[in-house]
Amino acid sequence: MAYRTSDKIDMSEQDPCEAAKTIAIPSWHGARTVEEYAAGVKAGFDLTPIYADDDPGSYHVDGWHTPHGLFLQLRTGTFSFQRRKSQMESSNHIIVVERFLRGGWSASFGDQVLLHRPGPIFFLDSELNYSAIMETGLVQQLYVDKATLGYDPDTHPRFHKTDATSLIGCCLGQTWDEVYHALQADPLAMPVSLLDQLVAIIKIALGANPQRGDVRTHARQALHGVITSYIEKNLGASELTPERVLAQFGVSRASLYRMFEPYGGVQNYIMERRTHRAVLDLARNPSARGAVQRVADRWGFSSGPNFNRAVRNRFGSTPGNLIRPTRAPTTRKREAASLAGYLSQSQSKAA
Repeated sequence: MAYRTSDKIDMSEQDPCEAAKTIAIPSWHGARTVEEYAAGVKAGFDLTPIYADDDPGSYHVDGWHTPHGLFLQLRTGTFSFQRRKSQMESSNHIIVVERFLRGGWSASFGDQVLLHRPGPIFFLDSELNYSAIMETGLVQQLYVDKATLGYDPDTHPRFHKTDATSLIGCCLGQTWDEVYHALQADPLAMPVSLLDQLVAIIKIALGANPQRGDVRTHARQALHGVITSYIEKNLGASELTPERVLAQFGVSRASLYRMFEPYGGVQNYIMERRTHRAVLDLARNPSARGAVQRVADRWGFSSGPNFNRAVRNRFGSTPGNLIRPTRAPTTRKREAASLAGYLSQSQSKAA
């Protein structure tokens, strides 16, 4: 299925110094009782717990306070919530961006009904007066200032759901995953460019022109990640070609070439990745009968000679000669040089 897009996102390179910049993000993590959680969210809404059969008994909150906004990951039970005028006024400068991994919620304001379910990313203007029921589940949220997004309630939607089949929806979903992975892995070394990229894709999802100066570069980076992920997932398909990538994403041939120019073009990139994955596969069991032909077929090579040529061009040897059985070292000198020997000797010295 090709992604739908009405905008062409051209590719360009990012300043490597900017890409490498990281910052330390303050974070907090812990379990909360229902009463503690209700008190913590009192500024935004009034919470009433609903004790459903799947109630977890306590809530768990992970939070990261970044310069771009407040990121949360919440494991909650079922509850209802309503918003008072004072709560809307105190948060009317905020846009909530969220995605459910499990569970969901249903809300109503006026005669409109909003249903949030796992998958799409949703945007909600905190100035809206709504009531809702949150189901037991897991949700990721970003509270971001409207000024950061250039949001204008007179021209932007008050509520919006991304279309996961669109190119922008796919870019947003992947960038969102990367941000949360980075926050959870090492919040003390968070790449600033990744946060900038997420904000830029949110702006486009809300209607900004992808060629606008403040979003263009980050949109290109997100598109690069989506295309390389698509290639990686489809390496085993022999019909994976530059033409198929062009048709899938609707980018121009010139844009695609610029994206993969450091690799000699997208065709060379695909061949490089196929060769890499095939050799890794071969290394796991090089002596198995028919191993060379098996990995060639698995990773989309059109023929055995084609695979042989790709491996020779990359490694200077044929697949059959590339990986040879190893013999266990027999001398203490070799044993000391091995990782196992080093660990064994260091433990003996420590004792």
